[in-house]
Amino acid sequence: MHKKIFFGLLILYIVLPLQAQYVVKGKIVDINKEEVPFSTIQLLGTDSVLVKGCISDSLGIFTFPNVQSGKYIVRISNVGYSTLYKDIQVSDSDNTLASFVLDGDDVLLDEVIIRGNSLIRKLGVDLGEISHGLEVFLNG
Repeated sequence: MHKKIFFGLLILYIVLPLQAQYVVKGKIVDINKEEVPFSTIQLLGTDSVLVKGCISDSLGIFTFPNVQSGKYIVRISNVGYSTLYKDIQVSDSDNTLASFVLDGDDVLLDEVIIRGNSLIRKLGVDLGEISHGLEVFLNG
């Protein structure tokens, strides 16, 4: 009896990892067909849970190895582009996907305000002394 259970578990242990796994590949380009390098790609389950993630290379190419068959959502983002979501089906067929086209994200700012506080002013140091000391240091 114990031998049958042991061999049954052993077979499951060997067979389960052998489920079909595939490679999902793709390329990311912009609307001008230029490569978009170093994009963030997420492979999400249909429930939007992260399955795998990667960064595209300098040519916009990405690869997800060891993906089980099923339905997924690909989420692609990059600074300056709108985030793209695409449903895919991973199956026995070729899983090299066509190019993913990212659209530019035209976000314009009304104004930029830069504020700073000088440590020198807070300490009450005379700027003339600092510039004279710097001049002596640079000129020897």
